[in-house]
Amino acid sequence: VKNALKECNNGYTMTQAEERAVRIFDHIATAVLLFDENLRLVSINSSGESLLLVSSKRLLGKTPKKIWPNTSFFTDAIKKSFQYASTRIERGIEMQLINQNSIKVDCIFTPLVIGDETKEILVELVCADAFVRVMQEFNQQAVQKAAKESIQGIAHEIKNPLGGIRGAAQLMEKELDDKSLFEYTKIIINESDRLRNFVDRMMVANTHPVKSETNIHEIVEYVVSIIRAESTRNLDIQKDYDPSIPGIHADREQLIQ
Repeated sequence: VKNALKECNNGYTMTQAEERAVRIFDHIATAVLLFDENLRLVSINSSGESLLLVSSKRLLGKTPKKIWPNTSFFTDAIKKSFQYASTRIERGIEMQLINQNSIKVDCIFTPLVIGDETKEILVELVCADAFVRVMQEFNQQAVQKAAKESIQGIAHEIKNPLGGIRGAAQLMEKELDDKSLFEYTKIIINESDRLRNFVDRMMVANTHPVKSETNIHEIVEYVVSIIRAESTRNLDIQKDYDPSIPGIHADREQLIQ
């Protein structure tokens, strides 16, 4: 790839294998730049042009100082790679673009050694901002999946005893001699059903209200009966209804809640 790129940049005819190598190099998603011993850019792929927002014609032959005039980091890093002939990895480096915007990149500086001498430095740049976005999306999906699994487990643990409570209230209702106690068994049954429906709706994301024609007086009476059943004191609740109020189109269970 390196030789093919140099021949391409110098105007030489390439073999089919070299052309294939250049195509592969040019379609790599990572930005790749190649600097020679004089710290001049000799090759850059399409991803590099896209990241830097500059065409290869304007970049080839330039030094890191010319490409990145607002920072000495790249010049120093490439020089050190030549000096020590070792691969360097730097993360979260701020890089200013030609449009004056700044992005953070992860950098890999790889010396290309021929014999015992480092002839060129391969610089790979990966936009850290894009990586962070991908990781955030991945983490969000993982959290949502864990939350869904947790809700499913909680729903299962709630619905099972609810069925038992509802069944026990129905049996109790059949055995009761005092009809005045039916009010309490009805509350147990109705509240069990309402809680089960609430759990079912909680399992479905973005559930819309289930609206129907509803009598607001009936809802108020039902809530009052629940309050009285739950209270340990003798409550004196005064009601003053306006019979002329028409029915409303609403979600009954949400109003009760």
